[in-house]
Amino acid sequence: MKRLAFIYASIGLGIVALWFFAIYAPYRQQIDGYESRQVTADLQLTDFSQTLAALPKSVELRKSLEVLKTDLNSKLYSKEDILKLFDRVREEVSAKGLRLIEIAPPIEELLYLNSVVPESGEPQFLNIQLTLMGDYVDFGRFVGGLESSNYFRGINDCHVATTQNGSGLNRYQIGFKAVLGRFEG
Repeated sequence: MKRLAFIYASIGLGIVALWFFAIYAPYRQQIDGYESRQVTADLQLTDFSQTLAALPKSVELRKSLEVLKTDLNSKLYSKEDILKLFDRVREEVSAKGLRLIEIAPPIEELLYLNSVVPESGEPQFLNIQLTLMGDYVDFGRFVGGLESSNYFRGINDCHVATTQNGSGLNRYQIGFKAVLGRFEG
């Protein structure tokens, strides 16, 4: 009888083992997979909800940053502004009968203008050094016109050197402060 009980117990344990390995273990793995995917989906849903809740603030922040960027860009001088100023000075020099030898803004000043954002509404200034050739009368007319121009903000220095060749032309160096911006006329 003990042998028969042992056979029944062995068959029962075999059936339980077969049921465990053939049916329950794969089913439990499938359930665990579903649970882990549900946890991942819940985390994604929570993250999506938080992102969706923060979206209006992000859009508002982006708009305000775009406005700030536009405002800052409007305050910065542009290369075109400086070139237009130089062209305008060149035209005024030639209109007064002088010959322009050199226009020299200090490089340090240009680098400084690139690195600094001015306060709202404050203009930016650039020191310009001109070297000219001509006679005294033309130079006087040029300085008079320069002082009445809308970009002029003051003379820094002025040097006059006469030539020894008897041509009547003198070499002038004049430094002045100009305001950067867009001017009409």
